[in-house]
Amino acid sequence: MQDIIGIVEHEKELQQKQKEKIILSLRKPTAGHLVKKRNYYYWRVSENGKVTEVYLGPETHPIVQRLKKQKYLEESKKIIQKNLIAMDKFLQSYENYDPITVSGKIGKTYEVPPDDVFEAMDLTNPKDWDEKYWKGAFLEESLIHTTSKGHKVRSKSEIIIANQLHLNNIKYRYEPYFEVDGRNLRPDFMIISPRDNEIYIWEHFGMMKDIAYRKKALEKIYYYMQKGYYPWDRLIMTFDKEDESIDSRIVSKLIELYFM
Repeated sequence: MQDIIGIVEHEKELQQKQKEKIILSLRKPTAGHLVKKRNYYYWRVSENGKVTEVYLGPETHPIVQRLKKQKYLEESKKIIQKNLIAMDKFLQSYENYDPITVSGKIGKTYEVPPDDVFEAMDLTNPKDWDEKYWKGAFLEESLIHTTSKGHKVRSKSEIIIANQLHLNNIKYRYEPYFEVDGRNLRPDFMIISPRDNEIYIWEHFGMMKDIAYRKKALEKIYYYMQKGYYPWDRLIMTFDKEDESIDSRIVSKLIELYFM
């Protein structure tokens, strides 16, 4: 099932960062507010009980633009603050309901979920994956996010990719064994295209600002090409944005382009 908690935590981080940026932008606010009369603006300021009003003219006036920007930022800050409180409340009360999570809550008698409960919930039973995959998963402790199909992945961006593949009934394997010149590359996703039955690799690179990570990523691309997987042919690549998020619309368009 989809790791709603992980997604909300990620969104909370993003909005907290946005709030901090807004606070920084508002560190030297301009006093007063705008008043619009017909098509012209006035700058109204209250000081010591006395209200003064200064004519500014059209919308292009720099003070009009400054006060408008300030108002938008102030209102956005209020909304973000409400969102942060709402997300905190959600995170405190929400629980996953997949069989693996539930098994830890109902005692030893029921600790092993029956196979058909996964089918009843349209989830993947870990037993359905080959033994080599489950016993040899790389850095299993970092597989902390659960997709809508019940698979464990490492990042919130990978959740979005996996969930959209599942939503479109596209079969995939996560981090399967894939050897090239004696190297086990472990692609993020290996996909069988329902359109042409060709195998595609989808790599999501999330830390490209890190020099060591970027070097390994470029090496990985090189070895994929050695095996005949070329960028934008059978090697699909996505990247995190500056705020460590991914645009789900891009994921959707790529799925449509390659597999639909």
